Amino acid sequence: MTSRLAPAQPASTGRRFPDTASIGGELAGGFASAIPGLVYALTLGLLAFGPLGTQHVEIGLRAGFAAAVFGGVAAALASGTQLPATGPRASVTLVLTGFVLLLAQEPTLGLEEVVSLASLCVIGAGVIQLAFGALGLGAIVKFVPYPVV
Repeated sequence: MTSRLAPAQPASTGRRFPDTASIGGELAGGFASAIPGLVYALTLGLLAFGPLGTQHVEIGLRAGFAAAVFGGVAAALASGTQLPATGPRASVTLVLTGFVLLLAQEPTLGLEEVVSLASLCVIGAGVIQLAFGALGLGAIVKFVPYPVV
């Protein structure tokens, strides 16, 4: 009786790199994943800055693009996993939209101030998340009821 088992592989070093034969497929898969993710991020950027009006669509598109790019870089650098799943979320975008709406209704604030304050809010939320991760406070999520999460 012949064995159909594959020969033993050498011990893994922890990182696996694609071989040259599969690099085309890896790139195609990366693009296939990135394009819908970018469209989603741009759409959420438009939603977040929609209260500024249609004349400021470009701000929303730039914000969505920045969220996709810089959010991914930040997650890759600060994450404890090899492949962090990250990207803008609709729930967080709705909260930010409400904040932008409140700022846009303030007559003493101009466009630059509204965008700056919204950006500062997002950066502040990211710093808080990094602090929670560094302090190991992510474990407290087990005390939050599941319907809230």
